[in-house]
Amino acid sequence: MRQSSTRILNLVLGGIMVALGTVLSFIKPFDLPYGGSITLCSMLPTMFYGYRCGPKWGLAAGFVLSVLQLLFGLDDLKGISALMVVGSILLDYLLAFTVLGLAGMFRGKSATTPQPLLWGASSPACCGTCALSSRDGCCGLSL
Repeated sequence: MRQSSTRILNLVLGGIMVALGTVLSFIKPFDLPYGGSITLCSMLPTMFYGYRCGPKWGLAAGFVLSVLQLLFGLDDLKGISALMVVGSILLDYLLAFTVLGLAGMFRGKSATTPQPLLWGASSPACCGTCALSSRDGCCGLSL
């Protein structure tokens, strides 16, 4: 395929995956007491997109998903201090959803085994855990 048609295909697929992730984030089997919730695989489309199109496209789609999740989750930020709001916006939304695109880091390393997908899927979880632990340390939040 030509370069422009590949870019258009990646852009359209990214929009579809971000929309699917946003819709899946509204399916909440369980709401947690301090504003969190367990959603039905809402991060999976962004991870698959990052794996299919590469980390550059995946990070862009993850950032768009993070902004949408921030806009839909502004109700959860009321009643906390300004420093906690900034920390929550940066670490809970922008960083946490953006690193989902890193699932494509190991794309193309092995064509026959599912190991690159597993390594790529676990790397955002490690980055999210590091962000969560740093957020707890610097902002004084506790889970």
